[in-house]
Amino acid sequence: MKKTRAFHWRAGRNSGELHGPSIAWARATLRRRGVPKAVVRAAKRGNRGRKPAASEVQLFSQQLAAMLGAGVPLASALATLARHSPRPALRAMLGAVHNEVRAGVALSAALEKYPATFSPLYLSLVRAGELAGALAQVLDNLAVYLRKSIALRKKIKSALAYPAVVVTVAVTVVALMMVFVIPQFEAMFRHYETELPPLTRAVVSVSSAARGGGPWFLPAAVCTVAALGVARRRFALARLMLDRLALAVPLAGALLRKAALARIARTLATLLGAGMPLLECIAPTAEVAGNMVFRNAVLSVRDGLAGGHGLEASMRAARVFPSLFLQMVRTGEESGQLVVLLHRAGDFLETEVDNGVAVLGKLLEPLVMALLGGVVGLIVVAMYLPVFNAAAVF
Repeated sequence: MKKTRAFHWRAGRNSGELHGPSIAWARATLRRRGVPKAVVRAAKRGNRGRKPAASEVQLFSQQLAAMLGAGVPLASALATLARHSPRPALRAMLGAVHNEVRAGVALSAALEKYPATFSPLYLSLVRAGELAGALAQVLDNLAVYLRKSIALRKKIKSALAYPAVVVTVAVTVVALMMVFVIPQFEAMFRHYETELPPLTRAVVSVSSAARGGGPWFLPAAVCTVAALGVARRRFALARLMLDRLALAVPLAGALLRKAALARIARTLATLLGAGMPLLECIAPTAEVAGNMVFRNAVLSVRDGLAGGHGLEASMRAARVFPSLFLQMVRTGEESGQLVVLLHRAGDFLETEVDNGVAVLGKLLEPLVMALLGGVVGLIVVAMYLPVFNAAAVF
């Protein structure tokens, strides 16, 4: 099999990208498609630009759904979106997709060549929309789903960003005091003939250790964080352990749990609403859970479904899903309104995440400030205790 390469082409105002074995193949393909005078060149890996952001994929889905709903042919809609795309990389990708579709390739097959941009969930829904003849509706549902997913992700990041910044500042302040302030007091204490209080000796010892190992602390911390990140990406067991630890963190763990449940409910409802069989919805839903604990739980549901059990019974056997969520699933199954109930569960859980973000921000700010004040106050008291003792003697 010949190696496939990417080639950029431009002919007047039109441009795009082709994937094939050679430039000669690309030129011949363009001639067959009625573009004989195109400039073709090999695409350089370094010039491809960053992959489209999730917000750009959401906007593309929304615009394509609107144009298809208005009766615009798929190839014409893709050509229009490619021409008006503000970014060269996105414009080239949409141009290549347009060329594939104009040549008779299905939209899902054309998008499948860009796995870094279009997830398996996205491709599964587009494929289901093509089979059902409801591509515009499916794309519109995808746009809504992506918009809510992006909003949920931003809320979680905003909830965790402020405490992280405050903790970083607190650690920096304490480190500076240990390295630069405590040594000044330590030099003064050498002239004292009395024994230093235990608290003062402890702080001075920590300061000496920090100064001795200080040059190695930052590189060691960076290497540790990097190693954990690599282990989480490459090793399923490490990711499972870290994700399980994250769910056990007070306050933040409950927020992450509700966010994962919201993604699961929203994704499953979107897939079922597109007409996909329940058993085929499990794998794409597991991939968007965002947490290995819930991913494994969703995948275990597939075994229960294959064994003839219902969705609620299979979820209950996983021992991860809360009782209220299971109750809504069971009600949906019994009433034949599973998609509606899953959407409602997603809405409820997203509201819970919103409330959790607000509560977390209100609780963490005073807690972190109190912790920082307590540590700094403890250091100040430890440094002035010998002074007070000396004054009491005289």
